[in-house]
Amino acid sequence: MIYLDNCATTRPRQEVAEALAKSIMEDFSNPSSLHSLGLRTEQRLKEVRKGLASILRVKEGEVYFTSGATESNNIALQGVIRKNLKRGGRIISSPIEHPSVKNVIAQYRDDIEVDYLTVNDKGEISLDEFKSLLKEDTFLVSIMHVNNELGTIYPVEEMGRIIRGTKTRAVFHVDGTQGFMKVSLNLKDIDLYSASSHKIYGPKGVGLLYKDSSVNFNPMTYGGSQEGAIRPGTENINGILAFGRAVRLMEERSKEEFEHVSLIKKALLEGILSKVDGVHVNSPENSSPYILSLSFKGIRGETLLHLLEGDEIYISTSSACSGGVSHVVEELGLDKDYSFGTVRLCFSHENSLKDVPYILEKFVKYVKELRDI
Repeated sequence: MIYLDNCATTRPRQEVAEALAKSIMEDFSNPSSLHSLGLRTEQRLKEVRKGLASILRVKEGEVYFTSGATESNNIALQGVIRKNLKRGGRIISSPIEHPSVKNVIAQYRDDIEVDYLTVNDKGEISLDEFKSLLKEDTFLVSIMHVNNELGTIYPVEEMGRIIRGTKTRAVFHVDGTQGFMKVSLNLKDIDLYSASSHKIYGPKGVGLLYKDSSVNFNPMTYGGSQEGAIRPGTENINGILAFGRAVRLMEERSKEEFEHVSLIKKALLEGILSKVDGVHVNSPENSSPYILSLSFKGIRGETLLHLLEGDEIYISTSSACSGGVSHVVEELGLDKDYSFGTVRLCFSHENSLKDVPYILEKFVKYVKELRDI
């Protein structure tokens, strides 16, 4: 099996799976319970939070655990938007955000003004345009760190510095789902940051939200005092502990893995471009090495996906949260002859350079067959 759909989800590392299984049996107590078992579980929860805060270089009390990046994005965005509804104002975002950002903002379009940054055919934005859109009444900026379909890396650190240098009350949110532990980032000028466990070889159903202590808003849901009442309800302690293990392993191996996936992406891209004509590369040159988006002229990406699946090569056409031609691909302005033939390849430490010739062979074969049909 050659699995190239790692943007949708990754296979948990063996060490993480073992940590999760062990935790389910040993850390079953509720971390809010006052007895010794509960206190022991609470201490383990604190250790993971402390470790994540250290990696993110933020305060321990600014890290909140959630069910994943979608919930983190909702808590962050809806918290800020609802706080500003009566006062009014503007939001800046891009038209190619993940649905958990794009659709949240869309829910409030009748009550607030939204300024969308222009993106080029690689999904890139202009900092000059960003500066021009930033007004005194802009209260929220939400931009992803790495685009989940294209791999485009956004200059979020510089955007944060720009916001800090202007007379605006804007809170800056970054969706870090595809960048967390993969592409370096300093959160110094970022107020809110979302991440997910299952994108870095951890279990599903757990993620984090970094919220700067200066940002205050009411929660979306109400209940107990867990997670500072920002995300009430009994914590997924087993998932959190396994998430912590996944993060530690990524920290130890990130440099080696970054170089590894860079080589695979380069070899695969060069091979496809040399053997197949009518290919448009959607990913920018300096994109995340984990993501490669290609559009093949005159074919259907979904059909190519299923043909490759027959040889146990697993790819995707777009985000797992989208269907058909995604809103991201539509914004690139591609001709329909290309846009319908868009596929996404996402790499991990499990992929091997030795597999590249086989992958190329199958791509060449099936693209030719589909075009002949």
